[in-house]
Amino acid sequence: EDHASEASPRRHSAMPTVGERKKRMTVADGVPSPSAQALARVSFTGPAPKALAKVEQAQEEEQDGFSDVSMTDVDEAVSKEAAGNFKTQIQAALEENKMLRRRVAKLEAEKAELRGQISTEDHDDEDELHEGEPMPANEELCGTLHSIIWDYAQAMGSGLLQSQVKLTHLAQELSKDLKDIVIEGRWKCEKVLSSSARMVVILCRDLFLGTQAVAKLGCVPEAGRHLAHAVFVLRKLVALDLAPQVHYFSSPYCSLPMCIMDLMQGTTLHSIFETVQKQEAEPLSELQAAEISDALLRGMEKCHQSQVLNLSLRPDSIWVAEPMKGSRVCILDWGLAQCTSSGVQNAEFLVWEEERRKGGVAGKLVFLQSDTGAEVAPTDLMIGRNPGRSRALQNLSVRSHGNLNYMSLEQMYNLIRSFQKSEMPKEPERKWWEDTLGNVVKMEGHIVHWYQKGDGFVQTQTPVPMTPLGRYFEVEIQRVAQVGRRVGSDLGFCIGLTHRAPKAHRMTDMMSQTRGEKQECWFAGGDCAFYLNGDRFPVSHRLPSDAAEDAGAERRYLCVEQELRKGDRVLLLAEWNGDLCLFVNGKQVGYFAEAIDPCEVVLPLYGVADLFLKESTDEYVVRSISLVNDDEWGPTSWPVKVDEMEKADSELAKIHQILNSEASIATAIGPACDIYACGRIALQCFRGGKAARPSQTLERFAVALAVWATARCPPTKTQYDLLWALKEIKNEKNEKSEDLQEVANTDVRQILARCIKRNRYSRLGSCYEVAEMLGQSARWFDMSPEFLRSHEDAVEQAERHKMLDAHYSLAQQRLKEDHDNSRASAVERATLTIENATAKMTEGVRTLSAHWDLRPYSLSPSHITRIAQVLQSWSRRDILSAVSISRFEGSISDELQDMLLECFLNEIGSKDERNPKGSTPRATSGPHGSKNDTYRRSNLKLQLSGLEKKPSLYVEDFPLPADELPKTLSVEVLLERNLLWLAGIRIANLDLTPGTSGLGEAKHPCVGNVPGAVEILASAITRSEILTHLTLRSSCLEDFDASLLAAAVKDCPKLVFLDVSDNNIGARGVGKVMEASQQCITSLDLSRNNLGNSGAKSIADYLDGCHALSKLSLRRNGIGDEGGEALSGVLMQATTLLELDLADNKLSIQTVAGLQRGATASRKLRRLVFDGNLPWPSGDGHEAMVALFTDQFSGHLAVPTLDSLSLRQCQIRSAGAIKFFDAMCSNSSLRSLSFGWNGIRQTAARKIADALAFPSSGLEELDLGDNRLGIQDALAIALWQVFGPQEKKLPPEAANSGSKKPQNPHGLLGGDTAREVGSGG
Repeated sequence: EDHASEASPRRHSAMPTVGERKKRMTVADGVPSPSAQALARVSFTGPAPKALAKVEQAQEEEQDGFSDVSMTDVDEAVSKEAAGNFKTQIQAALEENKMLRRRVAKLEAEKAELRGQISTEDHDDEDELHEGEPMPANEELCGTLHSIIWDYAQAMGSGLLQSQVKLTHLAQELSKDLKDIVIEGRWKCEKVLSSSARMVVILCRDLFLGTQAVAKLGCVPEAGRHLAHAVFVLRKLVALDLAPQVHYFSSPYCSLPMCIMDLMQGTTLHSIFETVQKQEAEPLSELQAAEISDALLRGMEKCHQSQVLNLSLRPDSIWVAEPMKGSRVCILDWGLAQCTSSGVQNAEFLVWEEERRKGGVAGKLVFLQSDTGAEVAPTDLMIGRNPGRSRALQNLSVRSHGNLNYMSLEQMYNLIRSFQKSEMPKEPERKWWEDTLGNVVKMEGHIVHWYQKGDGFVQTQTPVPMTPLGRYFEVEIQRVAQVGRRVGSDLGFCIGLTHRAPKAHRMTDMMSQTRGEKQECWFAGGDCAFYLNGDRFPVSHRLPSDAAEDAGAERRYLCVEQELRKGDRVLLLAEWNGDLCLFVNGKQVGYFAEAIDPCEVVLPLYGVADLFLKESTDEYVVRSISLVNDDEWGPTSWPVKVDEMEKADSELAKIHQILNSEASIATAIGPACDIYACGRIALQCFRGGKAARPSQTLERFAVALAVWATARCPPTKTQYDLLWALKEIKNEKNEKSEDLQEVANTDVRQILARCIKRNRYSRLGSCYEVAEMLGQSARWFDMSPEFLRSHEDAVEQAERHKMLDAHYSLAQQRLKEDHDNSRASAVERATLTIENATAKMTEGVRTLSAHWDLRPYSLSPSHITRIAQVLQSWSRRDILSAVSISRFEGSISDELQDMLLECFLNEIGSKDERNPKGSTPRATSGPHGSKNDTYRRSNLKLQLSGLEKKPSLYVEDFPLPADELPKTLSVEVLLERNLLWLAGIRIANLDLTPGTSGLGEAKHPCVGNVPGAVEILASAITRSEILTHLTLRSSCLEDFDASLLAAAVKDCPKLVFLDVSDNNIGARGVGKVMEASQQCITSLDLSRNNLGNSGAKSIADYLDGCHALSKLSLRRNGIGDEGGEALSGVLMQATTLLELDLADNKLSIQTVAGLQRGATASRKLRRLVFDGNLPWPSGDGHEAMVALFTDQFSGHLAVPTLDSLSLRQCQIRSAGAIKFFDAMCSNSSLRSLSFGWNGIRQTAARKIADALAFPSSGLEELDLGDNRLGIQDALAIALWQVFGPQEKKLPPEAANSGSKKPQNPHGLLGGDTAREVGSGG
């Protein structure tokens, strides 16, 4: 090993590569030798011909460098493979030996140079090593690939001191040199994937198979053993998809160890997390997290069954394949894997594993960045107030032990146990650092004197000692000044701690100046205050016993009751939790809670002191102090906080016992370590990929570990800082962490909390158990294996159908050709062949179209995410032309609904051209065809929005979107199958009226009586782009439900028809509905909703703002005169209202007359319905009341636009009818009149007939059914009298004319007469 140093990595072996030897042997004398392959594998360490004896002897001396070429015996190889000219073969071997002997001579010369001794002795074989012959280059001796890799390793060195620019330049040069190099005659280098001083990873192409592979080349011997160990483990896991496949491995002892492995498509989990954290990708959905976690856990369970532990799981070592690409997860790093079986293993591997765990030959604890492999100096972690330490800790690893953030507590114990030294280091002498003395300080041994005011800053040379509670700094007062009467409770000088190591700094100015060191110190000041990092914090001047009434004073105080005297001892204790305590002669006189960051307390702290000047005088009390060396401190002689010290010492002693007990050593590492790492990784997945936040306890442990490593890993018995950090980690409650609280699924959160518990006995028992529980909680198990491959089955079935159709068509065509050709001539047959070929070219290739049938499955959120994943990521998704579904399971979030619907055609009548039923698809330019800003963010990228071809969506056999639902999909079926949201988004005319119940049957389910249905429908309406008609008749809606629907209606711009009749929305709900109907609703039905007068007033408040409402139905709502008057007052402002239905209410004739006046003023109303209101008054004394209404239909008072009026069941009687039809004689605008069920008798028949016959009447339809006008044929007689033929005396001129044709004096044949007249009774 003396010539195999890091400074000369190429000296590990002087053997040429197999390719170089083969090239020189086969080209010798220009005659290819068939046995050259045998000679290329000649062993120079076993029996050899006499011509090779000297080379064999030289190689035995250099056995370290040539131990890699142990193959087969020469005679055996020649006897098996020799052919051709034997003399040529021997000559090639002799030429090879010359090269080897000259290489040995070069190695001897280089070794002598390293030792400083230039050897001038002649070699034994001078006859063969000529003096004038040039020395062969390394490339000639060892091969091009070896030379390039060794040169790169030598240029890299350790990699620590290289700048980033130089590292990039070296990587570029390496990539350029390796271009087109062929490894072992088979793998051609294409690209360098990664490179370091330890290993180079190259993308290669297999020249035999034409596929791509990855070559890992070790640059140092340790990397070769690392590769060998990983290959040994991977060969045990060759049947698992979790482990990559190894195609070729050279040897751990060869000059250039290499390994050829599979090239996997995808990316690392760490890269996925990074894209999420940079907001370049959307967070992982619960389905994706469940899929990755399940694959990882089940793969690790199979590894455990094979007696293999990984022990280095982390996101950057987990490879996630692309969706629909077979195995979802693969683990890249197996370098730290351990085999737990007691079977026979490679003894060399066991020795190397033990050596590796202890830091190699040097036994050094090395920190690395796990994502880049860069080495991290421990001092980089030992920086006070380091904001980037938490971020760096996410990827901080310890070489040969794994990532700290994913390391279980037992692995941490094993880490410390591996590097712990047995000998106790010698305690350094405590003294002051002379180069940091102030300009008014004089030092005599351990004593410092302040002889005048000025800079009195002093600092210890070595860090202060530790106790089980923290670090302490103690001084003894040597001299004080007599200042007379004591006027305060100050300390008299300043004592403190700092994490900055002392450095040379002398002040030349005799006046007091501010030193930079004081800005990073924690002082207990002389003026009853604490100075923390340059900031002053005043505290209470009373001890806690004197200030019990002030709760805040007990947390911060400083009070020295008596003046300091010579011999008094002042001690400052920085507890591990960050509290500062000040003691004088063992009594606590000062306290400041959480003064120091806990991560800074574990750093090596140095004691500092300074004089204190009173504000009112230039005198300073304490003149001299000295260091105290109390080596007798221990478990029985703690000077302060004895009880707390003993308790803490006992707890830390237990941690030390766990570290070093034989039982814990034997059972430390097991499957529970991988369970903890899997739990951490799954937690980050279920958080969507957000960055993991290391806890403060873990950060403190990392700092304490760096301090321990800097101290060369002494025994942990008195390393209280490290033991305290381990104790805090052991007692940490991970289930209460902020990361875990961000997991939305409560069941998943509980399972993950059990996986990441610090105590291994509290974790779940196996990865299989974790996978089962997570699969159930995250609904991953809802998807059966049949469902997961159903899209592939659909495409395969379509391919089979296409193949069968092609065979059938070909058979039919050949049968027809045979029939036609049997009687045709040669020319006709040729013409027919050309015509058939032209027809085939015209038809083209039939497009493959598959129907993905999902009707057998009840689709949960996990199923929907999987469907969207297939339709957006599967390479053959274009073949799927239609997808059929039947039902959904439970409620589906809006994000998942949008994500699913975005994958399908979204216009009524749109069909994919691949659909066998369809025609050419229409171009989609609607909101679903482009990015819609109003949509909520989905959990997966909606990449299908830009595709020209999308499949059609079917519910059973019914395509969506559609105008109306089929009868088979009633509201009961929609609610049972959870299809309500789909119907609300993809149906234009949606009727959700429930079916009628039979006698004794339960009420059918409807939107209002199914929990959560109204919310689902409201959300669907908000996002619908085609809904125009919505009917919710008899749906059991309450006022709260109406408010939800009203908010949704307001956001549905295309909705024009709304029917919410026969519900119970009340006065409060109707106001919300009217407010929502102001913009787009043209027809609104609010019948049978128990509105009353208050509801009518609410309607009146919003009616004047309804800019599109043309039809309003308020039937059977119990509206009285008060509500009617409110409506009549606003009718004149309702400029768009054309039809008003107030039937079956409680309106009197006065209110009806007021409504009629409002209609007259609006000049827009065309139809009024007042059926079933209060009876008209009859008898004497009420003529004026009736006239208020009837007079509005005659003359100039008539409504010019009103063409339809309905007054059924108003009990108008005969007198009222006579007055009404008397007014109708001069009304020319009314076209339709309904007067049924009013008890009109025969006395009004004549007036009705006269009104119909009047020339100015415009009635075209009159309903007089269910009255008493048929008694004694009164109406018929009256009509005959008016419209029947009558005899009249003719004037003389008429008589002279001779015309006997009857005239029509009543205008029965005129244009403005009634066309239809109905009577009853």
